Amino acid sequence: SVLRNPDALMCFAQLKRKDEYTAQHGLRVCVLALILGRHIGMPRERLEMLGLGALLHDIGTVRVPDAILAKPTVLSPEEFEVMKQHVTWGVEMLSGNSLIPEPALEVVRDHHERYDGSGYLHGLRGDQIGEFAMIGAICDHYDAITSDRVYRGALSAHTVLMKMYEWRNTLFRSEMVEKFIQCLGIY
Repeated sequence: SVLRNPDALMCFAQLKRKDEYTAQHGLRVCVLALILGRHIGMPRERLEMLGLGALLHDIGTVRVPDAILAKPTVLSPEEFEVMKQHVTWGVEMLSGNSLIPEPALEVVRDHHERYDGSGYLHGLRGDQIGEFAMIGAICDHYDAITSDRVYRGALSAHTVLMKMYEWRNTLFRSEMVEKFIQCLGIY
């Protein structure tokens, strides 16, 4: 799907040049989203849209200043506000492209929304968060916490899955978290 969309491939290459971790994170989130999408029975066409959105979900970070993106300590409130803008910037970068379907944009736009309304940018809650966005949110969160970062070490997959189970119906839709845990249990 990405090979049929040269603009998406260029966006990914641009992200890789900006920040290797974020590019690798996008690739891992894409794989996790495709595994979950396949597990819940999504047809190929929807899997392609989901995978594209998951791969590019953090594309807006190319506009985040390096000093914030690679900061080895916790971000200040002001820096976090800049970091949150990666969502808006990503949507702006991809919106004009007719080869990026709306479901893929949903992942980019809403992957930081949370089931209880505590996420950003729009404070969506419950069923206001689409299926693609919820899958993106779960996979993004899982990969971020199980990966080493400059400001903290990774948690084990087992620990993160236990925490995610506790966060069902708070941060994430219960049935989707349970499906995610089921499908990762296979691997």
